[in-house]
Amino acid sequence: MSARICNLILSDAKYFPEIADIVIPLLTRVDQDFLMLSDLQSENSLIIDSYPERMLAILHAVLPDNVAVWPYGIETILQRIGEFKESLKSDSRLIELNRKWNSR
Repeated sequence: MSARICNLILSDAKYFPEIADIVIPLLTRVDQDFLMLSDLQSENSLIIDSYPERMLAILHAVLPDNVAVWPYGIETILQRIGEFKESLKSDSRLIELNRKWNSR
């Protein structure tokens, strides 16, 4: 269910902040064989660039412990989150996600 909710949240950059603020507290880890999120790898993705903290909160809430099922391009997404808001590089959530990804 969380994967579908994430795709709904990510489907419209214009309303992303309002919807994300409502839904983030309700998200849980996704337990699927494969997790696919909307086209976040795109260089044109305004959501990551405009709302990196909310995007981090979503990823931290939904990404399962099994990194093998994380979405394609997640490494780039995590890097972009830190690039667009420098203070997030020291955020424990981003550190944890990067640690899990790098230990695969």
